[in-house]
Amino acid sequence: MDEIEAKRGARAKAITKRWRGIALAFVAGCALLAAVLLWPMNTARYLAVDASGEIVDRRGETLMAFLNREEQWCFPRPLKEISPYLVKATIAAEDQRFREHPGVDPIAVIRAASQNLRSQGVVSGASTLTMQVVKNGPASSRSWVGKALQTIDAIRLDARVSKDRILETYLNSAPYGLNLVGCEAAARRYFGVPARELDIAEAALLAGLPKSPTGFMPLAHPEEARQRRDYVLGRMLEEGYIDQKDFDRAIDTPLDVSWHEYPMLSPHLAMRLEPRAHTQGRVITTLDLTIQAKVESIVAEHMARWSGEITNAAVLVVDVDTASVLARIGSGGFFHTPGGGQVDACRALRSPGSTLKPFIYGYAMENDLVYPCETLYD
Repeated sequence: MDEIEAKRGARAKAITKRWRGIALAFVAGCALLAAVLLWPMNTARYLAVDASGEIVDRRGETLMAFLNREEQWCFPRPLKEISPYLVKATIAAEDQRFREHPGVDPIAVIRAASQNLRSQGVVSGASTLTMQVVKNGPASSRSWVGKALQTIDAIRLDARVSKDRILETYLNSAPYGLNLVGCEAAARRYFGVPARELDIAEAALLAGLPKSPTGFMPLAHPEEARQRRDYVLGRMLEEGYIDQKDFDRAIDTPLDVSWHEYPMLSPHLAMRLEPRAHTQGRVITTLDLTIQAKVESIVAEHMARWSGEITNAAVLVVDVDTASVLARIGSGGFFHTPGGGQVDACRALRSPGSTLKPFIYGYAMENDLVYPCETLYD
């Protein structure tokens, strides 16, 4: 009996010791997790986007843009200025549990590990949108240690920044083929519309590009791009983001993708403001894009009527009440004006000449020296 009691006591002590070890390990793990989460983090380094310089009109519409430091087009936009269809398509295609997981998706990790083990190779990944934002940040590494640190940073970033902010950063920094970074640059290049105006089919196409920006680039590989778009549409249907009617309509929509040039309006003013645009990202002017485009068209038509007799022109359209410049044309053509279209006639020094004539004629009329109906030959 004593021997049996001794064995029971030894077994009880072993069990107690084992559970104590488990408890200590659990506490240590919690402490480590708390330390990781509470350790100071510079979130700005992951949320920063290398924007292209933009010159915009009074309503924020782009007049001209410049490549960023990496020779890429990138026009960051707040989430409210991005089509909700693109937001839904991106989550459906890239990270279905984005709103629920803490930066890393445990379910996706288990699934990917299982598939990779069965295939004895990498056939599936578990990267979340948060992890991709971290990966696009500075000092990113593709080593196992680097990936482990990215995973930790993804959890830390998720604990400090809202989901919408992370999603906004992803949509503004993901690659979309060519030298296009962010959905705004891609929407304007492929469809000629801002990201806020993308429809379901267009949004699904863009949402599928970051997985393989070169392989799915629609201008070079339209069939591959269409297959990827249709896959994303299927994911949107499965996740309940669109109904069957929307899916059927979008799946039958042709790609309708072509190369669209970015605006190049009021180039003389834009070139003068370019340094500020690179520093500030966006420079807001008093110009009105609609009026500017119309006046540039009028000048081109007027110059064409003179068949080379008149080779240059300059225009300023000013709001009399506010003295705001609504349209500004420095030459008849920035690239094809004889004598140099890059010369800004709106600022070039020259003799006042005919500028004074309205004042002279006005003075003469006030003093009854000429009548308004008279023609005076110069």
